[in-house]
Order: sequence, then C-alpha cells, then structure tokens
Amino acid sequence: MKFTPEDATARYRATLEKMQPGKMNALGNTWDKATLAFFFAADQNLAAFSARDTLVPMLQEDHRELASQVMRQFLDSVGLDQQAGTVAGQIFDTYATSKPLG
Repeated sequence: MKFTPEDATARYRATLEKMQPGKMNALGNTWDKATLAFFFAADQNLAAFSARDTLVPMLQEDHRELASQVMRQFLDSVGLDQQAGTVAGQIFDTYATSKPLG
C-alpha cells in the first residue's frame, strides 16, 4: 500500500478545499473538527462525492481495486453529522481494505 493515514487526511483536505474553498479558509487548521453539514449543508450527495473523489484517485494511483459493494457501503456511511477528520480516517480504512489489481 502506497498511502498512509496522513496522506488520506491531506488528500481529503485538498478535496474539501477544491469543493468549498471559502469554508476551508474560514476554518483554517480546525477543518477536521467541522461536520460535513458545515461544508455541504443538507446535501448528502456532495458529502459522499467528497469522500469518493478522494478515495478513487488513491486507488487508481496505487493500482488497487475495491469491491463495488464495499464502495457503496462506504459512501452510504458518510453522513453530514460526521466530522471531516473522521471521514478522512474512514477513507484510509476503506483504502486499506482494497486489493492490488489483478
């Protein structure tokens, strides 16, 4: 495996910065304590997309795959009431369950 928990956290922060730059600037170093509702209001889909848009490139870059059922379960578990730092940890945990391609 190529990525560490710290890598997943940095990548999730970068994803959130791209999706919600103003909100990230307002939070600064406390971004990981904010709930996804702060970033996405009531849009559950955007919250899930933020996690997906972080995890999928990690898998692609490391030539790994994840069963579609596992991906669905992961995305369904991403909630607006979760703190961003918690979701970053879940991204790594899900990445860690992936398998090398082939």
